[in-house]
Formats: sequence, C-alpha cells, structure tokens
Amino acid sequence: MLNEQNYTAKPEPTIAPSPAEARNSLARDAEANGGAYEEPAEYKGSIGRTTFDDRSSSDGTVTVVLPPENIDVVPSQSLLKIHSVADQREYIATVTAGPFCEPDGLRADAPALIASVVNRAMIMPRHHGRVQATIIGQRVGSGLTAARHRPKPNSPAHSVPDAEMADILSLNGNIRLGLVYGHDTVEVKVPSHEKSVLPRHTAVVGTTGGGKSTGVGRYTAGLQESGVCTFLFDVEGEYAKLNEATDSPHLLAALAERGLEAHGVDNTHLYHLVGRDCANPGHPNRTAFSLRLSEISPFAFTEIMDLSQAQEDRLLKVYEIAKGLMRDLKIFPREGEKRDQELVLEIDEFERGWPLMTLDHLGYLVSGIIGLAEGQNDEPSFYRARGFTGNWIQIKRTIMAQIGGVHDDDDDEKKGRKGGPKFGDTRSWKVVASRLSRLRRLGVFDNGNASPLRYTDMLAPGRVNIIDLSDLENMDVRNLAIAEILRGILIFQQEAYDEATAAGEKPLATNVIIEEAHEFLSAKRVTKMPTLRDQLVRIAKRGRKRHLGLTFVTQSPNDLPDEVLGLVNNWIIYKIDDPIARRLRSFVPNADESLWHMVRSLGQGQALASFTHMRRPVIAAMDPSPGMLRMTD
Repeated sequence: MLNEQNYTAKPEPTIAPSPAEARNSLARDAEANGGAYEEPAEYKGSIGRTTFDDRSSSDGTVTVVLPPENIDVVPSQSLLKIHSVADQREYIATVTAGPFCEPDGLRADAPALIASVVNRAMIMPRHHGRVQATIIGQRVGSGLTAARHRPKPNSPAHSVPDAEMADILSLNGNIRLGLVYGHDTVEVKVPSHEKSVLPRHTAVVGTTGGGKSTGVGRYTAGLQESGVCTFLFDVEGEYAKLNEATDSPHLLAALAERGLEAHGVDNTHLYHLVGRDCANPGHPNRTAFSLRLSEISPFAFTEIMDLSQAQEDRLLKVYEIAKGLMRDLKIFPREGEKRDQELVLEIDEFERGWPLMTLDHLGYLVSGIIGLAEGQNDEPSFYRARGFTGNWIQIKRTIMAQIGGVHDDDDDEKKGRKGGPKFGDTRSWKVVASRLSRLRRLGVFDNGNASPLRYTDMLAPGRVNIIDLSDLENMDVRNLAIAEILRGILIFQQEAYDEATAAGEKPLATNVIIEEAHEFLSAKRVTKMPTLRDQLVRIAKRGRKRHLGLTFVTQSPNDLPDEVLGLVNNWIIYKIDDPIARRLRSFVPNADESLWHMVRSLGQGQALASFTHMRRPVIAAMDPSPGMLRMTD
C-alpha cells in the first residue's frame, strides 16, 4: 500500500507551441519591447559578413561568408567595402579567392554529402558562399591608407559599384588598355603624360599566342591618340600596316563586342634600311635610311663582329690608324672648321664613333695591311675610301710605323704561323677583312643612296615611327642598328626637352617599343657585348628623366638580364609558365599569389596589368588592335 506522504503526482506534459504560435509570441514580445527587429544601418544592403579566422588564414586577408543568392555578386577581383562595426573602421578589400560554395553545418568533403552526389540524390543541404579577400587599405576621410588593423568578425561586407572601382584602384588615365576581368564597365587606363608612369619603363611579356601583338597595336594607337611620340622597332614586319584598319574577323568581332571600331593608326611613318625589303612597300609615308659607322662606338662595333681577342685587337688598332690618317689628311677635323676642333674634344668613344669615318676606310686599311704582309706594295683597289684613295704612299708609311705591337694567339706564336716580322698572322687579318666585307655587302652602312634618320622630324607629338628591320637577318647588325637609333633618339629628345624647359613649355613625351627584346638584350649576348649593354642602361636611366620611356616586348623574359628587368616599373603580363612567373615575382610589386595563380592560366587577350599609378595590379581583358597586324589571324 502506497504511503500518501511519499507519493508525488507526475506533472502534466507541456505541449510545445506550434511554429506559427512561436512566431506570433516573438512578435508580441518584440512589440511590447519596442517594435520588430530592425537590422542596424551598417548592415543594410550588405552582401555578406566576415567570419572567424582559422589555421589556414593568412596575414592581410579576411574570410567573408555570403548567403546563396549573393554568391554571383562577387566574382574574382571584385572590391568589397567592409565596415568593422566593433571598432568603427572601414576597409577596402579585393576578392582574391572564390567565391566557393559550402554546405551549411557540414564539411564539403563529408562522406554523407559525397555519397549523396555519387548516388545522384536530389536532396542536398542548404549552402552558403565563401570568399577570401585581401585588404587593400583603410578608409581615412575620402582617402585610402595602408591598413594597420583587420576587420572584426561579423563585420558587414558591401560590394563596391563599378563606378567607384576605377577610382579606388587608381585605374584612371587617357590611354585605355582594356577592361577589368569580370567587370564590363571598369576600364583599365594609363595616364600618358604623368612623369611617374610611362617615362618609367614597361615590359610586355607572354608566351606565343597570348595576344601580345594585338595588345601592342592597341597600346600604340592609344599613345598616338594621346599625343605621345612613338618609335616601334618592328623586327618581324608585324606592324607595317598599322595605318590600315584591321580586317581580321576575330579582331573585328572582339572590337564590336566592346563597342569599339576598327581604324588605322593615324600619323604613322614607316622606315626601312636602304637595300633591304620593306614589309609594306605601299605605305604612304615610307622612307629608306642608312646607318653611319661614324655614329657607332668603335667598341660596340667591334663587339658585334664575333672576333677572337687577337682579331679584336687588330680591328681596334686599324681604327686608331684610321683616326690618325683622317687628322693628317684633313678629312676630320676639316681645316678651318672650328666646330670640328670642338667636337674632337667632346667625343666619347664609348658613346659614338669618329666623325666621317666609314666602313670603306677600315676595309681599305685592312686590305692594304694584308697586301703588305704578303709582300705586295700596290694600293688596295677594292675599297674607294674618301680621302684615303690616292694617298697610298703616305698611308703605307703610317701603317709600317704604327702596326707594330699587334699580338697573335698563343697557338699561332708557338707554331710560328706569321705573315711577316710586324704584321702577325695574316689569317687573323683576313678574318677581320672578311667580317668588314660582309657588313659592306649588306649595303646598310654609309650608303649614299639614303640619308641617316632625321630625328628632328621624327620627334613630334602623336607621330608613330615604325622602324622595319624585318629583312635584316644578321641579328648582330640589327641589334647594333637598334642601339644606334636609341642613342640618336636620346640625343634629340634631350635637345627637345631642354628647349621646352627653357621656354616653360610641357616637354614632349616619347615612348620606344622594342619588339622581340630578348633577341636584342639576351643575357648571353650582352655579356659578350658590355659596351652595348652599358649604352642601353645609360639610355634607360637618362631617358626616364627626359620623358623618354622604353617598352620591352618579349616572349622570353628569362633571357633578359637582371640589369634590364630591374629598369622596368610597369608590366603587362600575358599567360606565362611557372619558371618565368617565379623569376618575375621579385620584379612586379604588389602582385599577390592569387594573381600569379591566375596568370598561369590566362586566356588569349587576358593579362595582368601593373603600372606605377595603380593601387593594385589587376587582371584585364585587353582591347584588340584597331589597326592591321600582318601576322594575326
């Protein structure tokens, strides 16, 4: 029998309210305590919120989670405005990874989810989006400064409208390169006349087929339209028809898609070496020109001849003899010409050659030396050297007096192969004679049928000077031509700069584009041509201060020496492979790992653009060339 004192009745079970009743109860409680819940102002319009860091987080980045409907709002490179409510700081960040889709409450690799997908289950859990964003800076007033803190968890993230994106990233300018990847209205532009941008040198790199040529065509058109004087060294004849509108169906379709029109580049002038074929003989402004030995440093000239040390010694010795004879015979300095006497004192032979000297002067002397060494006393007949021909007796006497001291190779000395007591091994002299004759046969040096380039005409606002070197197969001579023209451009750019500065006017902005720069500046080649390398470095350093910028275009940046890459401040990088990417990383500022990851898989016409005025590099869909390219489908 139960003891009533020990008996406790069980309570009646509580019946849980229905969802509808619960919602109504919450609504009544909210109304009684001040009304329905309202999202704080900072959170209104946000597309996601920051979350906690984990072990995989890295400095300078933050994780943002998004509801499913906002996943497509933030493609890669989008900008986010993050308001850290806890400490009232505002940050600007860019999406550098994602967006990724993740299931709510489960790991994405959970066995249950994998089994569901494999077995084609129709029921999937709810999901959310996640992006990794790199902090660009912190808002202070209307400006952006380096961030010293990070957004706190649960901070609202807002998307930045395209209209603000260009201003935040400093993509503004007057030369349009293309559009930010993933954004149809955000233009990537470069200011043409800011001394801190284009006078700083530029590199355009990428594998074959990536779109470099059409990008350079667009870049050239933009320079011309903005009034920049442009020189374009065209070693393949690719740009010889840039004055005509493109007829490529592929480029026409790409232009139309962006609302752009095909058109020829205005004010183009095509130059080719005399005696060489021109890639576009029908160009309306076509001019043949000749190189002058007198404008080329004897040391740079000797370096391109591919000679042994003994042969180089002979060539430089002949050069010195030629200078002395030109003085004695009044060829230069000319009698009564005061300016000639002044010029003699100014000549730096690491920069230029002896005035009025020609290949025929050197060939005449070498031919005469070989004849004397072989016991012949007749005047050389093959070369008609100005001022030398007809003065053989005096010249022979000078040769006999000065030719001593030429050294032979050790093997030649040991084997006793000498042509005479003073002249050394005639085989070495004959190699020098052969090299000079080969250059002479090209017909591009000291050719009376064409004048040298007239830089005073070429240096003009908005003028595009295309130097067609496509028919010059001798790479060493081509490189010598480029180096010599660069030196001429710098000299006359300096004069134009000085005149403008004295008159209080804006200096002329000039940009020089060097196609296939790896052939001109090969790391292996420049070690054998130190004078040429030093000339280029001097031109690059001096030119930058005088509004003269260089643009190197190459598919093989690994072939460029560090001295050249170190001069580059602006970059347009098309698709490249890992070895090139690893080397370039140390030269390209502010490009994070996410950008380098994208560079390895870029499509045709896409490139990483990094210029000194930009707050951060961007991946751009580059605009096609409006002008015709001869080798582009």
